[in-house]
Amino acid sequence: MKASLVRYAGGAVLERHAHGAAGVSIVLAGSIEEQVGSRTECGQVGSIVAKPAGVEHRNRVGEDGAILLAINGREAHDIAAHGWRWAHSRRAAKVGLHLARDLKRGCAVDADQLIELLACASPTRPHGPSMPTWISEVRSRIDRESGPTPVTVLADFADVHPVYLARAFRMRFGCSIREYRRKERVRRAANLLATCDLPIATVAAAVGFFDQSHLCRDFKAELNVSPSDYRAIIRS
Repeated sequence: MKASLVRYAGGAVLERHAHGAAGVSIVLAGSIEEQVGSRTECGQVGSIVAKPAGVEHRNRVGEDGAILLAINGREAHDIAAHGWRWAHSRRAAKVGLHLARDLKRGCAVDADQLIELLACASPTRPHGPSMPTWISEVRSRIDRESGPTPVTVLADFADVHPVYLARAFRMRFGCSIREYRRKERVRRAANLLATCDLPIATVAAAVGFFDQSHLCRDFKAELNVSPSDYRAIIRS
């Protein structure tokens, strides 16, 4: 089993192609969109994709580029054999960053941690057509908001009861709306840390944290590394 870091330039488009070997990849920085047939998934920090050999797909990289940890080998092939799928796992982000740090230091990659990372690629909840499309529309609205939108307003937007919205959102994304907002703020902070030299306090303010210590606390809870350590791992 082998792991490697793969970097994509911002705005890059990889036209339809397929890989000769199955693999699993985890997004460590930036974002990348992947289309298979009529279905499109957007991978962000902590997103993990399992892709069988021969699956034709098209990729569009986000403006800030993307860095992925790619895993290949028999174990990855076994996971990907169940079909193309994306999932999001905070645990995967933590383990992936630890492995990336080992790679940058020239250390041997821990095989047990690779296995743990592959385990995160197994879906643990219903996905796709079984969930209503308005759930994704609510998430998109949250992604675009400049400040927290009350759940009652989001429920009105989706034309559902607030309690039903909260329950359906957790079923679809594995976390509450409040937790998702924290993940999104951390993701935006990670993108800035990976692409610019702004002081950490400035990054915290730019993405809506109260102060630098608030960012550091949530960042470490989400990714198990401090903002400064993350910047050191991701930046060349």
